[in-house]
Amino acid sequence: MAVIPQSPSAALGEAGMVYAFAITGGKARVLRPLMDETADFDFAWIHVNFATEPGRQWLLRHSGLPPQLASMMLDRNEDAGAQVFGSGCLIVLEDRQRDFDADGGEMAEIHVWLEPGRLITGRWKPLAATDRLRFRLEVGEAPPTSSALFYDLVEEIVADLENFGRKVRRRFDALEDMVLDDAADGIAGELGAIRREAIKLRRRAMPLRQLFARLQNTLPAWVKDEEGERFDPLLTRVERAIGDLQECVEQSRLLHDEFAARSAERSGRNLYILSVLSAVMLPLNLVTGLFGMNVAGIPGLESHAAFWWILAGMVAFTVAVTVWFKRKRWF
Repeated sequence: MAVIPQSPSAALGEAGMVYAFAITGGKARVLRPLMDETADFDFAWIHVNFATEPGRQWLLRHSGLPPQLASMMLDRNEDAGAQVFGSGCLIVLEDRQRDFDADGGEMAEIHVWLEPGRLITGRWKPLAATDRLRFRLEVGEAPPTSSALFYDLVEEIVADLENFGRKVRRRFDALEDMVLDDAADGIAGELGAIRREAIKLRRRAMPLRQLFARLQNTLPAWVKDEEGERFDPLLTRVERAIGDLQECVEQSRLLHDEFAARSAERSGRNLYILSVLSAVMLPLNLVTGLFGMNVAGIPGLESHAAFWWILAGMVAFTVAVTVWFKRKRWF
């Protein structure tokens, strides 16, 4: 019986990996776990699914990392930051979860081990930045070193932050135009949702800014020599994104106040119109109520012209009250 060879994706899944690449001469190819470890390549990127038992076992038993270091990578209580161990560095980042049904903004951790010749990343939930980085390797030219690939990963996280922030900003600008055009019925909930998303993104960007500020002093010397200067532009982009999000939060508060003021003004105007109509109609209701009583002795009961005289009086009264309100500028 012929044996059907196992596909690389199936082998990766059984080993608990999401994907793995071997990079040689700027080209990336799929790296088969536990089979191509002796192959010749410049460096490798291995993305592990820590939510599966095979992924955790590969990191503990087959990754070549010391057991204590592997356990630290699997610890979900690690805060965002970087720690150097020998020539390698353990880095904890946050990335946006990849929601296959909607463009959500929930966050999840990504743990990174960076060393010469290898980049290991691990996650518990699908992430957006790593998926885009995989696509870049598959269709484009790969970076020359593992530190350059790590920089590309961080750049994808920052780009995703900027892109999601622009989406929030466009939604906010559309609501702002609706409020200014007095076409903002029912947007209070949407405005609150946008403000919450902007606050969530700003909260996500703050640790990233602190991490980038510390990375240049924390990363091993070989990483600094190769990619150290490239973190300054990233830090500038993160600070700009934080400023834009902060401005969006502040403007959303002002826009909410503007919306509340316009709603109160509209409600007050409607109540004023109702008050004027009530003032005009109240005497007329009194007249109709008096003449509508079914009792003897009502004036004009025997006269055929009484109805028209009363109607003419009511019309005259309405005109007089309206003219008086106009002169007083009450209407």
